[in-house]
Amino acid sequence: MTTKRTACLACDIVPKSYFFIVCITLVATVAYYVWRGEVPAPITRAVRPLVSSTVNDILSRVPKERRAIDCSEDVRGCDIRDLATTVSYVGRYYNSTNRRKCLTRVEAIAISDAGMRIFVVFQNGARSQQSFSAAGGERDGEFAWNFACAVGQPSGSAIFFAVDYPPSDRDLNSYILPYFEHVVEGMQTARQHWALTHPGKPAQYAIGVWRTEDNPSPSARR
Repeated sequence: MTTKRTACLACDIVPKSYFFIVCITLVATVAYYVWRGEVPAPITRAVRPLVSSTVNDILSRVPKERRAIDCSEDVRGCDIRDLATTVSYVGRYYNSTNRRKCLTRVEAIAISDAGMRIFVVFQNGARSQQSFSAAGGERDGEFAWNFACAVGQPSGSAIFFAVDYPPSDRDLNSYILPYFEHVVEGMQTARQHWALTHPGKPAQYAIGVWRTEDNPSPSARR
């Protein structure tokens, strides 16, 4: 049985599914630079209808309550009310080395006021085993807890820590699991320090993993 392909040279070279992925990647890239205003105006005017049509077609296949984006910049740079008609969840970041990437209290309030929910990812690199160590886990856990409190993240919600590459079994057991064990300790340390200087009960945050699904190792599914 032969695979049905569209009548174009590109689809004669790669399967249709891969061609679709390439098209989506190109559209997403163009959309990003159009949104940032880094594309010359004539090109923006020509491309915007195509981008809007393609994005709307993709989104129409997913119920709104399941739509989410993650963004490394303040989403108030776009029309946040318009964004709220498209997605229900916005992912934003905590980062101890690049504060421009971080969610702020003002932005969090604006997102919530627009009717969207927020999920938070802590990420400093996290693209190889070199980003993960016991000492780094404790430091990151303490920073994430303190930053969440400063932003006003509700107690009982989760902070996801990024593992932004497909780890090997060795990486998982030797670096990543020890890292997360010390993330827990770092968050506990931050809570204890807070309790010494503040009245009331300190916030408690769940810990999650934000990771790529590209070729995960079998044990990485744990």
